Amino acid sequence: MIRHSLIIEIVIIIIFLISIPIVLLIERNVALSDKDRETASAYMQKGDQFYNQGKFVDASVQYWKALKLDHKLEDAYFRLAEIYYDNLWNHDALNELQKLEKLNPNYKGLYLLKGKIYQTRLDDSNKALAAFQKVIVNDPQNAEAYYYIGTIYQQKNNKEDAILSYEKAVGTNANDKESISKSYLQLGRIYKTDGDTDTAIEILKKAFSINPNSKEIIFELIGSYTQKAENYKSEQKFDKALEIYKEIVKLDPDNPENIEFYMEIGSIYRSEELYDKAIEAYQAITKLDPLNFDAFSALKELNMIKKGAIGQ
Repeated sequence: MIRHSLIIEIVIIIIFLISIPIVLLIERNVALSDKDRETASAYMQKGDQFYNQGKFVDASVQYWKALKLDHKLEDAYFRLAEIYYDNLWNHDALNELQKLEKLNPNYKGLYLLKGKIYQTRLDDSNKALAAFQKVIVNDPQNAEAYYYIGTIYQQKNNKEDAILSYEKAVGTNANDKESISKSYLQLGRIYKTDGDTDTAIEILKKAFSINPNSKEIIFELIGSYTQKAENYKSEQKFDKALEIYKEIVKLDPDNPENIEFYMEIGSIYRSEELYDKAIEAYQAITKLDPLNFDAFSALKELNMIKKGAIGQ
């Protein structure tokens, strides 16, 4: 009995002696982990500074160093994904996003960037649509996601769902002017293609009011305006056509393509015997094209008419 008790005591002592260095080692590792986290945080801060300065290579190095010390830095994975995306390293970007998704599937921006990669880079509309739909679940006011969903439906010739998605985009409370203006642009294109010129113009005007410098919006709006002016001319409604042409030249005053519209304006004014206004229109052409023969000829003829040198 005494021998049995002695054996138990010896075993307890051995376990105690073994456990001491294990506990010390654990405490030492925990202390190191805290230090690593502080260092990783410093790398992250430095990486963000480089990122904000546009020094993306230097930023990447800092994020890599941070992740070596702390594999749970969500922002580091996302920043790297953004950098890879901007440099067209699409699969590398997806790889970082997949790591991030395992850590936090609700990370803001995760599925939006993922969808953009699949849609605009890898031409995988099905995976893109799934990603954008996840964005909407977490952020029902995300105009950019609705815009991209609209483009996917449009590519699939699903006009009704495309229109619905674009309308949701423009109806959000988001302050994302780019996505909203692009959604208006796509809606305008759809209605223009369908021959609904009036609706196309109204929608494209909304896009223009948001982004008056967009060449795409101006181009589409001019196309719709031109079609409407041609319709008025075919109906002999020249006064209404004139108002349309005047609206067109206001869109992009310095555009050399306005010459043809000033010619129309000049021609209509001349037919109405409003010679001074006709002269203003042709003079506008000479500012855009100082060597325009047609404008100079029209000006010469109009000045002669005003002087009574030739008949009207």
